[in-house]
Amino acid sequence: MNNIYAELGKRIDAGEEKDKNQDEEIARQAAKDEELAKQISQLMESNLEKGTQIRELQAICEKLSKNISDNALAVDDKETGLLDRINEKASKKSVIVSYLIGLAGVIAAVVQFFI
Repeated sequence: MNNIYAELGKRIDAGEEKDKNQDEEIARQAAKDEELAKQISQLMESNLEKGTQIRELQAICEKLSKNISDNALAVDDKETGLLDRINEKASKKSVIVSYLIGLAGVIAAVVQFFI
């Protein structure tokens, strides 16, 4: 009978040790879960900040894109204006050159007439 009690005692001790190990494992898991919850919370906050930053950057990009388009239109307008003025001046110069050539021809004809 003593053997039975001794065996029962060993089993009870083994069961208590097993329960103790399980309790320690549960405590470790709870600590891990708590740490994971903190990390998830930090990641969610970081995501919110990143989302805000992305929206701000998108707004900046849209403004820059509009400015670039406006500046491109202004450059095109100025370029067109400059080309028109250059063409006008070139046209005026070609008219003057034509008049000078014509005048030179008239002078040459008058000189030849009197010779």
